[in-house]
Amino acid sequence: MVGSAPSWKVLYIAPNETWAQMVKELLEEEGFLVMLRPGGVPHMGPSAPYDVLVPESEAAEAHEVLTAFLASPKKRRLRPPSDGL
Repeated sequence: MVGSAPSWKVLYIAPNETWAQMVKELLEEEGFLVMLRPGGVPHMGPSAPYDVLVPESEAAEAHEVLTAFLASPKKRRLRPPSDGL
């Protein structure tokens, strides 16, 4: 179907909004469409977990990019205590 909206898939569950924004920026720099969705309890605000979503058609490639980023020695120190992969 031409012009239909993509089907989104949760790629990563970030521990908070700040981490979700960082992952979003990384993936967007690599050319992926990214959407963030607050998870958990609404009144937690930015400290609540966030779902990082990508179009289903891009999920496998985006997962490879994110996994490589998280495994990178330079970036490993930035990983939150419990990554969402």
